[in-house]
Amino acid sequence: MSAASSDEAGGFTRRRWARLAAEFPDLDWLAGQTCTSPALSPDSSTLAVVSDRDGAPRVWLSPLAPAGSRAPVGPPVRLDTGEDYVRAVSWSPDGEWLCVTTAPAGGEHTVVRALHPDGSGARVVAGSPTGVAAIGRWQPGGHVVGLVQSSVTDPATLDAYAVDVCSGRRRQLASGPAAKVCTFSHDGRYAVVRLGPRGARRLLLVDTRTGSSAELLSSDATIADARFAPDDRMIYLHTDADREFVRCSHCPGSLPATPSPPSSSPRGTRLSWSASRSTRRAARSSRYGTSRDTASLSWSTWPAGNAGRYRRHPRRW
Repeated sequence: MSAASSDEAGGFTRRRWARLAAEFPDLDWLAGQTCTSPALSPDSSTLAVVSDRDGAPRVWLSPLAPAGSRAPVGPPVRLDTGEDYVRAVSWSPDGEWLCVTTAPAGGEHTVVRALHPDGSGARVVAGSPTGVAAIGRWQPGGHVVGLVQSSVTDPATLDAYAVDVCSGRRRQLASGPAAKVCTFSHDGRYAVVRLGPRGARRLLLVDTRTGSSAELLSSDATIADARFAPDDRMIYLHTDADREFVRCSHCPGSLPATPSPPSSSPRGTRLSWSASRSTRRAARSSRYGTSRDTASLSWSTWPAGNAGRYRRHPRRW
């Protein structure tokens, strides 16, 4: 980058910081430090971010003024999560819990801790000092979160769980390379789990009560994600499987009410799903995103009545 280009980029950044400070005077400190993983509390009263404003990545809670109000609010407060560096933070949908991903000594190993917004009740809910763990999606409306952690038997594999952060109870959903819990249905009955490394990713629809699963996306993919529709009747898929550009498509949002008996295979127990072929066809047929477009799926917050939204981005984006 030339010196002129560098100066121009720096000027743009300074103008952006100045605009942020003018529009949101209570959040002007965000412009001065590195801030990542922003998470808004369900009642929109507090913003949680990971910031290094005191020299190391920690969780800071910044109170927010009500919409339309210019009344001053208190300063940001650092949440006591211990001495480990923080990588990410996430609010529970009921606002009672925060989950944070921390790295002991700032290394590559990570654990997930759950604690209340006042710092009480801290506990490790996934991971160990010698493995890795990460936060997935929360079950809508409650305190169950999807987490992954290194398998005890195979360090190259991640086990995906639905974990109740209040009681510590957990239910295993799936296991495989690069596992990630993408979404839960609103009643918690189903979860979608991504498995596989880049270029070989697939999606499983898992019954959280029985552990049975069905493949939503079996094609090799680099991008694979999913969200349940607000009424749980549909699952929206975001993937580049079988095509050059990302597309958004949909498939049924549940397994049959009276499935055939599960059959065992070397890869685990799986339901015979009569809709699986039509699901694959739906996943291959792009409803949004043409051969020249890249589609992405954005989603509003979880409370009932909110709906997913599609966005299309030009190819050059």
